[in-house]
Amino acid sequence: ETTEFIKKHNAHLVALQFPEGLFQIACEVSDTLERMSGAECFILGDVAYGACCVADEYARSLGADVLIHYAHRGLVEERRLALPVHYVICEFTETAFPHLPPMSGESPLAPLYRHLDAALRAHFPPATSRLALLTTAQHSRMLKEYAARALGDYRAVCFPANAPLPDGEILGCTAPTLDPAQWDAIVCVVDGRFHTEAAILANPSIPVYRYEPHVGALTRETIDRAALAATRCEQMARAR
Repeated sequence: ETTEFIKKHNAHLVALQFPEGLFQIACEVSDTLERMSGAECFILGDVAYGACCVADEYARSLGADVLIHYAHRGLVEERRLALPVHYVICEFTETAFPHLPPMSGESPLAPLYRHLDAALRAHFPPATSRLALLTTAQHSRMLKEYAARALGDYRAVCFPANAPLPDGEILGCTAPTLDPAQWDAIVCVVDGRFHTEAAILANPSIPVYRYEPHVGALTRETIDRAALAATRCEQMARAR
């Protein structure tokens, strides 16, 4: 799809934008694209912090014809972009969880599903629990596959949406607001705390938990709202 996008726009100079966690494969990706498309590629050195952090203006100022943005789903409207942008969603594969090796004959993701299932059931009794599940684009397919297989006996399970994101997906700046009378807990299957904080801030009356696949731990997450507000006010005052 990426090479087709480059050829469709008759691009000769292609900018590549990566989040910090993918910089280690950036040169390999660039070489592969140059070989397959015939275009010249260059890698932007600044880190992409999220789906809203699209370096379209920067790429255009450097002479790029198109921008390839890795890891995040498209969030910015096309009409607001300075040049054509193609988004490449990077999903975690079975080899991303070496701490949970499969037993002989089972699916590579089976140990992860089993560990997540045990963690959820230890905290949330299925007969009475109403869970809202959130994750990032990297884990979305995996989490929905697990839920379809294993969570049918729960009182209620949902993947809430906050447009323009698909059902169940969350960003560090974008999270759905839920009715605390309808849901007992929000479980975020994510790497790190950044995305979970968005869910906490958007849902002050619902307990929020984080399950980190690469660690295999389910933890309750909270925020000191007063301290956070004070810190932000202080930083804004300094910026003035």
